[in-house]
Amino acid sequence: MIKLFTTILYTPMFNFLVFLMAIMPGHELGWAIIILTLIIRIVLLPVTVHTARVQVRMRLLQPKIDELRAKHKEDKALQSQALMALYKEEGVSPFSSCLPMIVQLVILVVLYQVFRNGLTTAHFDQLYSFTLRPSDVNTNFFGINLAKPDLYILPIIAGLTQYWQTKVTFIPNNNPDDPTAAFSKQMIYLAPLITLIIARSLPAALPLYWAVTNLFGVAQQQYVLKKQGLTLQELQKEATRTEKTIDKAEKTTSSAPTSSAPVKVEKKKGGVTVTVKKK
Repeated sequence: MIKLFTTILYTPMFNFLVFLMAIMPGHELGWAIIILTLIIRIVLLPVTVHTARVQVRMRLLQPKIDELRAKHKEDKALQSQALMALYKEEGVSPFSSCLPMIVQLVILVVLYQVFRNGLTTAHFDQLYSFTLRPSDVNTNFFGINLAKPDLYILPIIAGLTQYWQTKVTFIPNNNPDDPTAAFSKQMIYLAPLITLIIARSLPAALPLYWAVTNLFGVAQQQYVLKKQGLTLQELQKEATRTEKTIDKAEKTTSSAPTSSAPVKVEKKKGGVTVTVKKK
């Protein structure tokens, strides 16, 4: 398994990074990492853009999702079946974000091994015979040694860009019945903190890669929203309207007479209208 990992992932990535260093003026590792990051993100662009579009569509479907959850509140199995039918009808999947996350995690692990072992000429014996190689490796990037952990500058930049990306790509969900809603909001602040802590213990080359990846992700999300004719503010306003209508519906239901009058929930543009029919 380790040999397969080395052959398929580590060795090609290491060779490509060294090639980029060889053609960079001054053989600078920092700029080679930035170019490598941009190339990786461009290669993954079709998958990540598709995932971002699905996430936006999932947010726009939230009123229908809330309606189904309210309708089948007492029967979780039927609720799950109804939600899956809705996802199938609309051509979306709530699990579509898993693949890009796994791919990016694998790339992060590969780059960690590359940056840990391959930032000096001592490991150039692992290069392909046709790979261009620099006479030396310049690990200095604006006064930071990328081969060693940086305790402050790059980890802080990585954390801030992580916050920006999480904030921009976060699809608001204010449904109180959704157990993942609160956790998703907490991740806006937890993800940057975790990034900062981890980045301080790794070679500074890795938080540099992560910061560039985050900035690319921000630009990608803005592109997707623009193509959908939406803005993040519009999504947030729509989420607030949904929250208010849900609260209003709950108050109306709780204050209704005890005669168990049937309640009909109708979805309209801009919210949910609750109509109580008397017997």
